[in-house]
Amino acid sequence: MWITPAQAADSALRKLFPSDMRERQKKLMSMIIAAERGMGDLGRLVPAPQDLGRRHAG
Repeated sequence: MWITPAQAADSALRKLFPSDMRERQKKLMSMIIAAERGMGDLGRLVPAPQDLGRRHAG
């Protein structure tokens, strides 16, 4: 579970987390896989979280 029951009860927080977390889980796993594959090559590793940060910043 991604959030605690207390957090789920808070309606303000509930809006941040869709009831179906499969898409977020897929994105998290993709980022973990990219990090693992890029461990020996920072030139390959660094762009993935940078791109993620840019997308989140809007």
